[in-house]
Amino acid sequence: MQFLVAEQKLNVNQQDFNGDTPLISAARETRVAVVRYFCTELPPETIHDIIDARTKTGCTSFILSCIIAKGTNSVGTPEKFPFPLAPLEVVKILVDAGA
Repeated sequence: MQFLVAEQKLNVNQQDFNGDTPLISAARETRVAVVRYFCTELPPETIHDIIDARTKTGCTSFILSCIIAKGTNSVGTPEKFPFPLAPLEVVKILVDAGA
């Protein structure tokens, strides 16, 4: 991730067709290491911007991670995760970063 951000100049605020930013995608997919990187290694003003970003449906990375930690996916369908504590870790990282 550091290579993509630092060397390849990945735009961490870039939104896809659903309004997802890289942080929102990482939170949705419970990519703990990626979420941790975005929330701890970027400049504080950038962290604030990416945490506050919303999808087209109005969800932030924090909202999505809470829904997933509850045991459902972003549309409310029950879902099993290979690492059951990963969604909770994502929520904790986001809260610690100011979500």
